[in-house]
Amino acid sequence: MSNIDYPQLLDYYKIAYAMPNPISYHDTRLSQYFPPHSNHRASTLHQDQHVFAYIRWYNSTNDNEHRDEGIAICLPEFSADNYHSILPVHCIHLEVATAVDVTDMNEKRMLVIPMPKKYYA
Repeated sequence: MSNIDYPQLLDYYKIAYAMPNPISYHDTRLSQYFPPHSNHRASTLHQDQHVFAYIRWYNSTNDNEHRDEGIAICLPEFSADNYHSILPVHCIHLEVATAVDVTDMNEKRMLVIPMPKKYYA
């Protein structure tokens, strides 16, 4: 993660870990979610969930043309980076494929298609 993206990580910590004013990620050890006490429920809940992905999201549209097929239609540009760009990797459930589509009106849009995953018992 670059220094440019660092403010988004701090904003994420403020919200996800109830930390109103962290100055750096080193301040996170003061949060109730980070103490390594085995009897502290919040600590055991979050102690292995501190690996993040930095996501660039496409701008969404109100176009529901293929929603029944599980396909999201987005604008072909990314939304502004903010704390939503930080995502704990355990929250990533599947991969997606993207494709550029051009409408009859010659407008570009992005198709975001979930890739099915095979689960083994």
